[in-house]
Parts: sequence; C-alpha cells; structure tokens
Amino acid sequence: MELAPAGVRHELGSPEWVRAVHRIVAELLEGEDLAGRTYSLSEEFTNPPPHLARAGTLGWHMRVADGRLLLGQGPLVDADRVNRADYASVLPLALLEIDGSSERLAELQERALALFQTGLIHSSGTPATQVFPRLAALHDRIARITRAAAEAGE
Repeated sequence: MELAPAGVRHELGSPEWVRAVHRIVAELLEGEDLAGRTYSLSEEFTNPPPHLARAGTLGWHMRVADGRLLLGQGPLVDADRVNRADYASVLPLALLEIDGSSERLAELQERALALFQTGLIHSSGTPATQVFPRLAALHDRIARITRAAAEAGE
C-alpha cells in the first residue's frame, strides 16, 4: 500500500483537503483532451464536525466546460454526478485504500451499499470514471492523505 507523500495529510473536508483534492484531480486529468466535453461532479459531506462546519455542509466540485477544468469548494446542485454523504458515516470509507485489492473493493462496496440503504449516502448521475477513466485513481490518492491525517490524530 502506497503512503501519502511525505508530510501530506489533511482532514476530510478541510480547506487544505479540498485544495489537495483539486491538485490530484488536475494531475490526473493533465494532458486529457477536454475540448468539446462537458461534465460536472459534486461531493458534499453533511453533518461535519463543528470545527469544519461551514453552513452545515462541506464539499468540493469539478466542472469541465469549454475545454477547461474548473475546480471549486462547496457542492453544486446541478452536477452530472452528485455524491452526498453523512460525514461520520463516510469517513471510514474515505480512509479505505483499495490499492488494486478485490477484497478491499468488495468491502468498500458492501459498506457503501449499507449506507445507501439507510440513506446516509446518496449518489445520482454518471460516475466520473465513466467519463474520465483516469479518475479511477482518485479515491486511493485521496484516501492516502486522509488516512495519514486520521492516523496522526488530525
């Protein structure tokens, strides 16, 4: 299992974490031909810890339009893919690195399904990996920096 880059660790949903996610998305899509393509993704974390709460939710988004990649803080209401999750419920999933393991992928899917069934996670629309396969590495890259922060007690 790959470690987070030295010294890189950020609490899920923190402003530093969102900036790190933006850098990772930009790296993964570097060199991708975005001309004539449109897509948007929004992730929102509800009920965040008080020290992270801003208007009750946290989140980030990406939008591809007019050949450009735009990244921002906060959720979008009109995204092609909307992921919304209760912070405390999704945190264990955010820490789980798949690293090519079919067992860990099955565990992630099983745990996510249980949260979907209880309404603690909601997703709608086209997954980003169907539009940009390079984003398949996004979860693990984010998990590394998030897990490093959790292990450090941040």
